[in-house]
Amino acid sequence: MNLPTSATKPAIVTKRKENEMSKVYFVTDTETTGPAFAIHNMYQMATVPVLADGTVLQGMSCNLAFSTDQHDPDTLDFLQRDLGFTPELWMQRDDLLKPVIAMQKLQHFIRITLDDNGASKPIFVADNLAFDWGFVHTYFHRYRSKNPFGYAGRNIPCLSLGLYGSRDAWEEFRTEAHTHDALEDTRGNAGAFAKMIQDGLKIS
Repeated sequence: MNLPTSATKPAIVTKRKENEMSKVYFVTDTETTGPAFAIHNMYQMATVPVLADGTVLQGMSCNLAFSTDQHDPDTLDFLQRDLGFTPELWMQRDDLLKPVIAMQKLQHFIRITLDDNGASKPIFVADNLAFDWGFVHTYFHRYRSKNPFGYAGRNIPCLSLGLYGSRDAWEEFRTEAHTHDALEDTRGNAGAFAKMIQDGLKIS
């Protein structure tokens, strides 16, 4: 016997909504002393959670001590020229966390954010996914043995291309300037990502 169409659709819609609401998007940025995940240092990281309805939550950030003395010369030239950053000055700061503590803090923040919002799946989101995910993934496996984000993430420019037809269109929605401060940059990216959700962005 064929069931009426109306008898099957509500369950599908409900299931899809439940799956979507079980996710929290963690818009993340890193600042590093070079491009090589296993060689250079991640000295700042920040993440700002965004719910499936576009609500932006309070974020967290860490300043990290170096785990190696390996730095990319070209990157250091840029950091010193544009930001006044040198490895020696950075390591004199009194707010630096050992990498193992920083990754523990991030792992705890992810778990608490999921629990507080009745969600179960963290989704990594970044402006430059390959770069930022690569450092976070490497540090998680080096210091915590497992990456809670898994082996995938979402790249904001690619999402922008699908939604607006342009990889750069999302940048006009940034709420903060791009300063190469991890938390400021992440807040700007999170605001733009939330606007994309409000504009109809759907993420599988």
